[in-house]
Amino acid sequence: MSNVNQIDADQLPDWLQVTPEHAVVTLTKPSIVNGVKVDTITMRSPTLKESRDSNEAHPNNENAAEMMLFTGLCTAGKADLEALSVKDYVRLQRGYFRLVTED
Repeated sequence: MSNVNQIDADQLPDWLQVTPEHAVVTLTKPSIVNGVKVDTITMRSPTLKESRDSNEAHPNNENAAEMMLFTGLCTAGKADLEALSVKDYVRLQRGYFRLVTED
């Protein structure tokens, strides 16, 4: 019987590694984050406060709330995340989803 808190690596795509504390997303191509060329971005698990704060700061704009949350979780500038390809940003979204769901 498997532990419900353990993330099954067999179900994850090759470009994603997830633990209860963070997700490591491998990008499709290197990008600049905080002035450094990277091929992965690590996103830590959010706190409830961070999630609430981003939603309260942008109550009518889900995209802005998500960007505020992701910049904090990835320790990356907004311009750096906005410069990612759509495919790589979707990878970050999928990594986030894995961090906050239990299945």
